[in-house]
Amino acid sequence: MKNKINLWPIAIILMLTGAVIGGYKTISLAIENPVEQSSIFLEGYHQTDKNINQILEDKLAFDNKYQLDISQLELNKNTISGKIKLLKKDDLSFVNANFELLLTRPETTVFDKRLKTNDEVNFDLPKKGRWIIHLKVTTKNNTGYFSLGLNTAKPNEILILNPFVSQVKLKHIQQEKEARIKRLSSNLSF
Repeated sequence: MKNKINLWPIAIILMLTGAVIGGYKTISLAIENPVEQSSIFLEGYHQTDKNINQILEDKLAFDNKYQLDISQLELNKNTISGKIKLLKKDDLSFVNANFELLLTRPETTVFDKRLKTNDEVNFDLPKKGRWIIHLKVTTKNNTGYFSLGLNTAKPNEILILNPFVSQVKLKHIQQEKEARIKRLSSNLSF
């Protein structure tokens, strides 16, 4: 009679060993890469969570009245500098506002810098790559929130980000809107 080797005990031992190694790797990666707290509205997440409805109402009211002018901001490999202006939407007149800024990297809070100003922005960028400036804009009666996306590899692009929609989705929405307008205008041609 031939002896048959039972492979089930070996398979079970290998699976348990794999699970232990996988668990160890997961925990060690989690410890090496801790969760960073977002300061998108320039407050701690507890305060933001507590007041999110009021923050969103304020932002909506603010966006209906004002627009942000970042045309004078300049980005190079080591600095972002220039002026930020707030304009009324109806007549594009200048509005006095206070700006609170937070310069941060998308993946870490190690390089965070804060600045309060009336319009002048000047930050040294200690590292090349992607940066985000979170803005809290305050007028006499309103408060608005904006985020600017920067990339030292593309110094001519300073994007106004929507914290609730990805840039890819925004581009897709814009392309759909332009295609719809083009279709409508071609249908209205006489």
